[in-house]
Amino acid sequence: MADQVSLSTSPAAQDLPASPLARLRLLVALDALLVAGSVSGAARMLALSTPAMSRLLGQLRAQFDDPILVRSGQIMVPTPLASALRERVRKLSVDAEALIQCDLSNPPDETTPSARPTPVRASYQPVLISNRISALDGTENLPAADPRSRLARHVATVGGGAGRARALSIVEAEEAFRIVLDGDADPVQVGALLVAMQSRGTTADELAGMVRAVYEPDPVSRDAVQIDLDWPAYVSPRNRRAPFFLLAARALAESGHSVMLHGYNQGLIQFGEVLGALDIPVATSRIEAASQIRTKRISFVPLPVIRPQLQALINLYQLMDMRSPVNNVVQLINPLAARATILGVSSAGGLRRLQCDAAKLLGYRHLLCVESYRDVAQATPHRTVSLYYAETSGGHEAVVRIAADKTRNRPKVPPGFGTAEYCIALWEGRLRDMDAEALVTDTIALGLCALGHYGRDFAKTQKAAKLIWQHHIQRGAA
Repeated sequence: MADQVSLSTSPAAQDLPASPLARLRLLVALDALLVAGSVSGAARMLALSTPAMSRLLGQLRAQFDDPILVRSGQIMVPTPLASALRERVRKLSVDAEALIQCDLSNPPDETTPSARPTPVRASYQPVLISNRISALDGTENLPAADPRSRLARHVATVGGGAGRARALSIVEAEEAFRIVLDGDADPVQVGALLVAMQSRGTTADELAGMVRAVYEPDPVSRDAVQIDLDWPAYVSPRNRRAPFFLLAARALAESGHSVMLHGYNQGLIQFGEVLGALDIPVATSRIEAASQIRTKRISFVPLPVIRPQLQALINLYQLMDMRSPVNNVVQLINPLAARATILGVSSAGGLRRLQCDAAKLLGYRHLLCVESYRDVAQATPHRTVSLYYAETSGGHEAVVRIAADKTRNRPKVPPGFGTAEYCIALWEGRLRDMDAEALVTDTIALGLCALGHYGRDFAKTQKAAKLIWQHHIQRGAA
C-alpha cells in the first residue's frame, strides 16, 4: 500500500522562484497550458522550448500541489483546480498583454460572457432523441431562451478550435446535457457536442455536470432506501467473459449487504440466464428497484429504467464507432445514492483520475476504482491489480497494489459448458474450479473493500470473503 504523495515534495518544488512576484510568470505559463491543452502547444505559444515549458509545468504542479493537466486518452485535460483558475489567469494574461502594448482603449469587462453563470432548468421529462433534423437555414434568429440556441453556445465553447475552445464548467455541462436528455437538442448538436468533448478529452467538471444532469424529480427519493454498494456493470456487448461479478454481488447480498447493479439494456441478454439462476431480480422502475433491495437486498436495473435517453445516447456507438463521454457518465450516476461505489477502470488513459475527481465534485462518500476491466469491477487473482480508494468527503486517497497469485490462472470454461452454465454450476456448487472460486472470492473482497471493511488490509478482507463464499456453498449443500 502506498498513500498518495503530495506534489509539493517533488524536485520541482525546490526549483520554485523565491520571490512571489517572480512566480507571476507561472500564471502566464498556466494560461498557455490551459489554452493549448499540451506542453508542446504552450511552448509554441510562448516561444519556449518544450523542455522549458515542461519545467514550468513541474513548478506549477509544485506551487499548487495539483497535477494541473492530466492525461485523458491521448490528450491532456485540466484538473478541477486548473479549470477553476482558467478564467482568472486568462484575464490576467489578456490584461498583461494590453499593458505591454499600452492599449488602454478597451478596458477588460469583469463580467465576460464566459464568466457569467448559465441558467439551469430545474425540471424536465426524458424523451428519446428526435429522429428529425431541424431545417435551420442559418438565418433564423432563435430566442436566447431556446434550448438549441443555448446548446449551440456550449458546442461552440468546447469545439471552437485551438486558442478559442475551453472545457465547460460544471454548470455549463449540466445545462448542456439536460438539454440533450430532454430531447430538445437537434441531433447534429448532440453528435457535435459528444464528439468535441471526446476528442478534446472530458474534464472532471464536465463529467460531474453531466452526471448531475441525469438526476430528476422521481417518485422514489434517492434517500428512500438504504443501499450499501452501487455496482455499475456496463459491460460491452462484445465482452464474452464469464460474469463472475454477479456471483460476488449475490453472495454479498446473502451476507447482509444491499447491492444495486445497473447496466446496459443489452445486459439482459448477456446475463439474463445467470441473473435468473442467482435469483437477482430485474427492476422495471426505480420504485420496483427500491422494493427489491428491501426484500432481497439486490437488484439489477437496466439503463433505460434510470433514464431512457441515456440508453439512446449509448446506442450512438453504432453510428460513430466510438465511445463518448456518456460511457463515463453512466459509471457514476449512483441512481439510488448508495453509500459506496465500486468501478472497474482500465490502466490506460487516465480514466481513474477523471472518475475520482468527478466523484469528489459530486460529493460521493466512498469510491473504489479497480484497475482491471474497463467495464465492471471484477478481480484478477492471476495478475497484479491496483485499487484506488477515494474517501471523497475528506479528500483522502490511497492506492493498494495486490500482487498476482502465481498459483492461479485465468479461469477457462470447461468443455461441455457455456459461459452461463459455467457460472450457474459454480454458484450451485455442482462444479468446483479453484481458479474461478478464487476470482469470485477476491471480487467479494473488492466489494468489502469498497464498503470500508478491514481498512485497507486486503489479506484480512480476502479471509472474510472466503468465509462468505464458504457459507454460501454450505447453505446450497444443506
